Amino acid sequence: MHSRMNWIQKKEAIVNNILAHQELRKALFYNDSNFLDKPDISASQLLYHNVFPYQHPIDSTTSPASYLTVSFKNMKLVNSTFSSGLLYIHTLVHKDLMKTDYGALRTDYIISLIDELMNGQTGLGMGKLEFNRMDELALKSGYIDLYVSYKIWDFY
Repeated sequence: MHSRMNWIQKKEAIVNNILAHQELRKALFYNDSNFLDKPDISASQLLYHNVFPYQHPIDSTTSPASYLTVSFKNMKLVNSTFSSGLLYIHTLVHKDLMKTDYGALRTDYIISLIDELMNGQTGLGMGKLEFNRMDELALKSGYIDLYVSYKIWDFY
């Protein structure tokens, strides 16, 4: 058996890395603009509530909240030796929760923490995760979707 991680393990490692960050957990869990001043949150309080290891549709009937999703896209085989694709991390925040006491919009704050965790990270494939793009979408549900993607390579 070789030590190469499969895609399930890669996604689990990424989600666990995100959930290990207390500031990030607070930014996602608390709706208050001073979320960093609130009590610590356990990772288990967020998984499948605010953090999803798949693209999660936002229901406009729920109370305003903040969400983060992790998914792989555009995975393909290269020369029968390598697989390549993109890691997408979406931050979805209701427009009423954008303001923070920290000089940044909540989406920008969360994405900046994500980029600190992910950009250049090793151990998830061959080489380092490489920043690909960041973009923003306004959704009809009243949510703002700021997402970031990273290139990922691995042996097939």
